[in-house]
Amino acid sequence: MSRTRLVATVLTASLALTACGGNDDKKADDATSSDSAPAVAASTGEEQSTSDFSFNAPDGWKANDGSAAPSINFEVLAIDPDDKDGFSDNVNVVSEPAIARYDDLDDRAKAAEKGLAGLQTEGLKVDEPVTVDGEDAAVISATATAGGGQYDIIQYYVSHGDDKGYVVTFSFSTDRPEAEQQEIAQSVAASWKWKS
Repeated sequence: MSRTRLVATVLTASLALTACGGNDDKKADDATSSDSAPAVAASTGEEQSTSDFSFNAPDGWKANDGSAAPSINFEVLAIDPDDKDGFSDNVNVVSEPAIARYDDLDDRAKAAEKGLAGLQTEGLKVDEPVTVDGEDAAVISATATAGGGQYDIIQYYVSHGDDKGYVVTFSFSTDRPEAEQQEIAQSVAASWKWKS
C-alpha cells in the first residue's frame, strides 16, 4: 500500500489547481453533455459512499481506510486486494473545492494539466470528458513515477453544486492495457450517484 500512498500524494498535490485561478466567466459546454455519456455498463462491485455521493467499485475491489497515507484526506479509497504485482490498482476520491471555480471544461483541464506537469509524470494528455451522474468531468491521463515505480493514472476533475469539487483518481499497474483501464474508470463513472 505504500506505493499507492506515494501515487496518491503525487496526484493530490496536482490539484492545488494552481488554486487561485479560476474562471469567473460562466461558459457552458453544451456539446460535451451529449458526447460524454458512458459507453460501458455500470460497475457492480462493492458500494463506496459518502454524504455527497456513492459509486460501485470494480468487482472484487475493497474499501480501504487509507491509514497507509495519513496525510491524505480520502473521501473514498478502494483497492484491488488480489493484485499481485506489488502495486494495488485503486480508485480514490479527494475533495478539491477549487475545481468548482472552473465551469469551462477546457479551463479545468488546462489547470489540472498544469498542476500535473510539475510532478513526475510523462505522457500527460487531456482525454475526452466523461459524465458523472449529470456533471461533466475533465479527464487527464498520464504515467506517474513514485517510489521507484511507474503507474498509469486516469483522473476525473468534477464539480457538483456551487462549491464542491472532487478529483477521482484511478491508478493502475502499467501492464494493464489502456483500453481496460479506461473501461474500469468509465464503469465506475456510470455507477456514480450524487446524493443532493
